[in-house]
Parts: sequence; structure tokens; C-alpha cells
Amino acid sequence: MESTMGIMLAHSSYPSSKLCSDCSLRNDQLALGERTWICVGCGAHHDREVNAVVNLQRLATGGHAARTALPVASQAVTPGAAAGYGPAGGGKVTPVRHEHGQQDGSGQEEIGEHLCAPSR
Repeated sequence: MESTMGIMLAHSSYPSSKLCSDCSLRNDQLALGERTWICVGCGAHHDREVNAVVNLQRLATGGHAARTALPVASQAVTPGAAAGYGPAGGGKVTPVRHEHGQQDGSGQEEIGEHLCAPSR
């Protein structure tokens, strides 16, 4: 079974770890060194990284965190994706190549081409 993978980008100002994934309250007092926090709005206890993952997933799939008045994710680069199954629209995904070796006129490296595939 083959799956199409893509990349979506959240704006750098999107507060993925500061936004409560339960009630969407933004915790602007959260310092970078704080790894866990409790939402003053709903009392939910959050691990900073897990909370960020939940918020970014919702942003990418149009969940409730994406409906807040915050910057939104850019369009994905490959058509046909939804909810982690690939990108949501526009363009196509191309392999990432490490920058080394000589390139000929076609853009292909003559020596040492390496492609990076998404991990599963």
C-alpha cells in the first residue's frame, strides 16, 4: 500500500505549545523552560510537547484550535491528503536531496545523490 506524504507549515508565531488543546485558551505567561502547565481556563494539565502536537494536528486538519483568531497553516504541497494521510491541497511533494556532489544540466547529482524518505 502506497501513501502520499506531504508537508504543511504552521506560521512561526502559532502558539502550538501555549494554546490549551482542550479549551483553546492561550497561556502567554508560559516560559520556554516550563515543560508542563495547567490551563487556568479549564484546569487541563498539559505536557508542553504533547499539547503542541495535538494543536498542530488540529491546525492541519481543521480542528477547533484552527478556528481561533490565530495564524493558520499554509496549504500543503501535495493534493489529496487529509488527517495525517497526506497534504490537503496544492502542488506536489518532491524528494529532499542532501547538498553535495556535482550536478549536471538536468539537476541530478552525478556523485552521491541521497534521497530522504519520510519515516513511517
